[in-house]
Amino acid sequence: MNSEMRKFALPLLLLIAASSQAQENYLLPGDTAPSFKVGGWAKGEPVTEIKKGRITVIEFWATWCGPCIEAMPHLSEQALRYQDQVDVIGISIREEGENTPGQVQKFVKEHTNEMRYRVAWDGDNHMFEKWYKPSGVLGIPAAYIVNEKGIITWIGHTMEIDDPLAATAMGTINIPQNRAQYLQQVKEYEITRKWSADLTAAKKLFADGDEASADEIFADLIKRKPEQRYNIEVEKLILISQKSEGRALVQISARHNRASQDDAEILALLSEVILYKNGSKIVALDAAEKALTIVTNESFYQLESIANAFFLLEKWGKAIPVIERALKASEHISEEQNPQIEMRRQMLRDNLKVAKEKSGRYRPNLVG
Repeated sequence: MNSEMRKFALPLLLLIAASSQAQENYLLPGDTAPSFKVGGWAKGEPVTEIKKGRITVIEFWATWCGPCIEAMPHLSEQALRYQDQVDVIGISIREEGENTPGQVQKFVKEHTNEMRYRVAWDGDNHMFEKWYKPSGVLGIPAAYIVNEKGIITWIGHTMEIDDPLAATAMGTINIPQNRAQYLQQVKEYEITRKWSADLTAAKKLFADGDEASADEIFADLIKRKPEQRYNIEVEKLILISQKSEGRALVQISARHNRASQDDAEILALLSEVILYKNGSKIVALDAAEKALTIVTNESFYQLESIANAFFLLEKWGKAIPVIERALKASEHISEEQNPQIEMRRQMLRDNLKVAKEKSGRYRPNLVG
């Protein structure tokens, strides 16, 4: 997987293991919407059921999910466009940590302008077990459209919701076609589910001390999905860091000395991913600093990961120049190449402003 292909890898790696079991009876377009129950509300008037007579959009997201954050302004646009017909509800699932309500409420408070719709968090995994898992999706953000009769008309990525939502609002949605297409997609997911189950098994073997057997499975996983090679290498480094930070630092140094394009990508990705998994800050910082010295061709995706790592580590002085380099590198990427590029630029701009404020280098314009 080259840098330009790395757009949704983080949430896939973090969430895929949660739904790796194969199943036969899926929740599909054309089915009646399951029961609705959430753990609590972070924004908007609480609701206890999906209302008949109105269209409802259910979107699953998480505070750690980068693509979810990128999709929020787009979902807000749809919520405002169809506010007379549609109720939009964002539901946080699979949060890490023990205080999900606190995490979600804090996040929503910080991103309230991007989330112009109701926001809740899952309670007792009800929505995960009744909606997300049965539908067979493998990542987030994931959106579900329910029509006025309580029938699911479409399931898919939030950024692809425009046309099916418009068709549902106009009553022209082709539910049988959506059902057939989605069922085929879900069947294809089974290959990834098996791959995910083997990844989980390899990680357990590694953690239990049987690293040789784990490495055999890791090698097989890379053969089956070559595009996941970087992610596998990152997972292995995280596992090593959990056993010994020193050992991980030695491997980071070895990759830094080789200074290949692969090593730059792996170290950049590691510096960010390990923080989302509450891993070693020492390893994250070392990976970010060493990746920065071997970044090739001003790669936007590598610079973005390094910038995010420095930002999450609150290394404001280090974050600022890397964010600026990432923004400059992003100028060479069109929306055709990456439909989310402008949202990613805006996130970097927002982070740049925060970093400058924290470092004392931001001076607001007081003229006027």
